[in-house]
Amino acid sequence: MALRAIVDNLTFPELGARLRQYHAASAQRRLLASIDATLVLFGDELINSANGESRRLPAEAGLDRPQSIARAARSLVPGATTHILLLLPASMFIGTRFALGVQGESLLRSALSLQIPSLLPAYDKPLLLALNGRQGEGIALWYPEEQAQALFQAFQAEGLSLVALQPRVLAAGAILEAASGALVDEDERHLTAVELHDAVLQTWHAVHRSDLADPVLAEQWQTELGPGPRQALRRDYWCALRSRLQPLVPYCFFPAGALARGRLLLARQQRKVTAAAAAVALGLLVLPFAGNWVRIALLEREVASLQEASTAARRSQAAVYDMADSWGPVAGYPRQDVAALLLSLNALIQNSLSSFTLNKGVVDITGFSPDPALLIEQLSEQELFYNVGQSRGTSGGDASNRGDQFGIRMNVSGIDFPAYESKHELDQD
Repeated sequence: MALRAIVDNLTFPELGARLRQYHAASAQRRLLASIDATLVLFGDELINSANGESRRLPAEAGLDRPQSIARAARSLVPGATTHILLLLPASMFIGTRFALGVQGESLLRSALSLQIPSLLPAYDKPLLLALNGRQGEGIALWYPEEQAQALFQAFQAEGLSLVALQPRVLAAGAILEAASGALVDEDERHLTAVELHDAVLQTWHAVHRSDLADPVLAEQWQTELGPGPRQALRRDYWCALRSRLQPLVPYCFFPAGALARGRLLLARQQRKVTAAAAAVALGLLVLPFAGNWVRIALLEREVASLQEASTAARRSQAAVYDMADSWGPVAGYPRQDVAALLLSLNALIQNSLSSFTLNKGVVDITGFSPDPALLIEQLSEQELFYNVGQSRGTSGGDASNRGDQFGIRMNVSGIDFPAYESKHELDQD
């Protein structure tokens, strides 16, 4: 419900900005997860924090020369190690304090980016910005975008991927954050004092060592540091770590090339997730059909087994059918009950029946009757007969004794020879 409320309260441009911000953060997290080595630049040396091994840079190269740093990095890490977190002196970064009435990284970045001309009026080149947006006040750090990209390209030329840059004092702060007081990053030229509270950079004081020769500046420096304890981070500290440092994520600087690679890695991961989701969806879609196919196969197998088991019964059944076919004409022959017919006729015709013929359910009779028409009517009323009619005309006879002579033809009910002959036509042939 909270996510729905947030989406409903955003306009399309704001929603698009949120999605881009989320995508960029995901790409950055993907990059940071790939880090397999931490290198620390201290003075004219590059130190591998995992083993304390170091390489000295050429004196004429300068501390910020990308190619020299990349060559030293290549000699410090094994061939399988390719993703580097580079920790630079704090003096290479610019810290500015902000106190704004807004919170959230996106809003703070927008507000500070608009204030660059007034915050850093002497620098007109593009800058990368790093800050922790959980609070509306703190320290924002800046680093030249051009310099970050130059380092990335130099590392890439050596077969290495420069994932992120960070002030070395903040990487140490991820370990020493529980310590009270300030962390002081010290080298031959500069001192930088910082304070962290809940991973938010609260103070950033930098000074050149030559400036401390002035008593006024030295006193001011001590005042800025305050009376609390201080943890000094010198060369010995970095060489004695013997561990790969984890970056303080909000204050990481990502070169443009690294971000492009992060987006590529994220896109590949999303394609894999999408492909896996599509495979699962396809599997769920096909599952009912596969289940039906398996069930059909099992049923067919069971049917085949039952058919094999019922072979003898089916043979017996076929024999019975053959017998039924052979004896069908005999068993199905219409039964003509002559005795019942004669008894029925005798009840209506008293001793005056001359002839009686029964052929395929058709009865022909002749005889004498005082009233042949009445006799036909009486026979028609019998359920045993139908289609009762004269088969020949009546003629006068011995009227005083037996009446007129008649001929009658009729069908016997329940006897259907045409149907029997149609059914057993082949048998008759």
